[in-house]
Amino acid sequence: MAIENLMWVEKYRPLKLEDLANQSSIVERLKSILNSPNEMPHLLFAGPPGTGKTTVALCIARSILKDYWRDYTLELNASVTPDTPIMVKKGEVIKRTTMGELAKEYFRDQNSKYAYPEGLEILSVDEGLNVNFMPVRNISRHKVGKVAKIRFEGGYVKTTLDHSVMAISEDGELKGVRVNELKEGDLLLTFKTVLEGKPKDLDLSGYRPKEFLELRSGRIKNLMVKRIIDKVRINEETAWLFGNYMAEGAIGFRGDTSGILVLTYGYPEEVVVVNKVSKYFMDSLNLPSKTHLIRSGTSGRLSGIQLTLSSTQLARFIRDNFYKGGRLARNKRVPDFVFNLPLRLRHAFLMGYMGDASGRWNEYVRYSSISNELLIDVAWLGRVSGLETSVFDREVRLVWKLKGYSYIRSEFVPAGSLLKFLRMIGNRLKFNWRYELRHQLYYKRSKRVIKSKAREVLKKIEEVLLNEEERELLKRVRRLIDSDLSVVMVEKVELEEYDGYVYDVSVPGSETFWGGTVPILLHNSDERGINTVRERVKTFARYIDKRVEIPFRIIILDEADEMTSDAQTALRRIMEESSRICRFILICNYSSGIIEPIQSRCAIFRFSRIDEKDVVNHLKKICKNEKVKYSDNALSLIYELTEGDLRLAINMLQSSSTLGEISIDNVKKVAGISGKAKVGELVKLSLEGRFKEAREKLLELMRVYGMSERDIIKYVNEEVFRLKLNNLDEVAEALAKYDYRLIVGAHPDIQLTAMIAELGRIGKESGFSKVKEE
Repeated sequence: MAIENLMWVEKYRPLKLEDLANQSSIVERLKSILNSPNEMPHLLFAGPPGTGKTTVALCIARSILKDYWRDYTLELNASVTPDTPIMVKKGEVIKRTTMGELAKEYFRDQNSKYAYPEGLEILSVDEGLNVNFMPVRNISRHKVGKVAKIRFEGGYVKTTLDHSVMAISEDGELKGVRVNELKEGDLLLTFKTVLEGKPKDLDLSGYRPKEFLELRSGRIKNLMVKRIIDKVRINEETAWLFGNYMAEGAIGFRGDTSGILVLTYGYPEEVVVVNKVSKYFMDSLNLPSKTHLIRSGTSGRLSGIQLTLSSTQLARFIRDNFYKGGRLARNKRVPDFVFNLPLRLRHAFLMGYMGDASGRWNEYVRYSSISNELLIDVAWLGRVSGLETSVFDREVRLVWKLKGYSYIRSEFVPAGSLLKFLRMIGNRLKFNWRYELRHQLYYKRSKRVIKSKAREVLKKIEEVLLNEEERELLKRVRRLIDSDLSVVMVEKVELEEYDGYVYDVSVPGSETFWGGTVPILLHNSDERGINTVRERVKTFARYIDKRVEIPFRIIILDEADEMTSDAQTALRRIMEESSRICRFILICNYSSGIIEPIQSRCAIFRFSRIDEKDVVNHLKKICKNEKVKYSDNALSLIYELTEGDLRLAINMLQSSSTLGEISIDNVKKVAGISGKAKVGELVKLSLEGRFKEAREKLLELMRVYGMSERDIIKYVNEEVFRLKLNNLDEVAEALAKYDYRLIVGAHPDIQLTAMIAELGRIGKESGFSKVKEE
């Protein structure tokens, strides 16, 4: 991405300590440390948001590691690119989307690191290796400079280098494998399953045309409206029709009215199909159609036949459901409602779509399209409909098990756990298992075994002869073989330059989700949990680089005060063990949230709010470079509203610039829609005793504006002291109580809800609601 296209907060982020706004005492201390980088201790940066803590950490990494700073600096964020396909469920509605589309829906500003969707589930896998939808706790994002493109059999996925993909260990358990450790021939998990849908009528009433026109002479019937469709019953005929439209259809409008559908077929070979389509439209939708022949542009011979259907209502429905980002063939998508249909209707849709395919259903089908997203839709639709699918350049393939094929990929499982089990009990077996598996184990794909053959071998096992450990391993092996999971091989891992956001989702109880052009099981974890520290941090910290210019690796751990106590204890041990080859830079808002044994091992730097003069001067510099007019009073207002948070001030400046000159009025317009301004509404609703409305405002701040729980308490504290209450001491005591509970790990949602209730009681006792009424 060109520098001129960056968000201002990134475009004007200092690259050297000398360029930092304010924090002069911290800069001087760090410069003396950097004069002897080999002697640099672990560092702890504490202070309010937007005061330069992360920027300073990155400046240190650049200064010490030079051109290698990206390769030898770990920021605890592991994510996938925004174009990563995923499948989600909200309520009863399933849809195939991307991480980027999900982010657009839930992130409401440029500054938030987290979004908290309500009622959202993502396709994952449970403890029993069943493919299921599981709740999403949050969506996170950050920026990176490089990503890895993992090409595997039948598809690809792009992730950050420190992301993990899921594999099966020799003990038959799920395990994470870091992307930067993947190599050709490694095995990735995928699936083929059946997610049952429900029959449901399509509601087209929202696309009804105007039955009557209002003229000066009066109200008259619209003679262009021939047929109104309120509901469409989805049966095998209509599902096949919609699939056939994906292959052959286009829509057109005169303005937003007079919509038509045009389906084009080959002539004379598809005349039978045309008659079938015409009959289906009439029988299912009571819509008559017309046909006419078309000639080739070069030879002039009759080469095609077009079926035309006039229905503005149906055309509008198709425009909004079968396309995304335009009405051309490259914009086509499988409609969301198709993913929610019963299995037989999903199959009917795919059979109707075979106008863009070659092959035969139940044998081998190759769909082609210039819409890459459509092909990915088809691949995912097949995977949740019990079909083997693979994505290639401009085509997706379906394959069934036939006599002519020795295998299909969805029958493969890793051989490791099966072989471990057989070797454990080999001397007690009454058959030669190596002979039984000879065709599977001694050829180039010997890392995998076909499920049916594995079942045959396991049927011969006499469980009464096994000890407890062996029975447990056998149970896990059978669980894998009987599951819907299978494996594909890594073909290539490519490093790509990248400059933008990457995303991750937190899935409690699973820590996995399916993603990729065809689904691959990806790992996610709570970045503040003990598993992250034990696995990712420990792995990164243990490797030594022998190059002279790399004195040690650097781990930057942001929001360290949000880590669990167990994770911090584990981190302390790693800091001790890896101090010779690794340095930690811990960043937090409150040093009190860091356990004392970690604090004692760090040089602590306390960042203060940046003063008004430095913030305003920095904003003036940006305005000058961006050629934006401003008033000094407007810049001072930005400082007042952001209270020394430079990052927030720059974002507010950029938002205000979209309205024209940086004026007081424009700044107020932007500030009026900021999350912080909503805190005042929360406080007033709480003190007035309007608990339900206050609770809704609280959820909006957390999930829409991405405001942290402790920031909410901080801003509530600031707001209540602007109000005239006769029991402010009671308010302060209550807020301190809930802030402490959050620090020690209490449930944020429960504590903030209790805070609202207590503010309501305090407001009632102080007569706040009566004052408002008067």
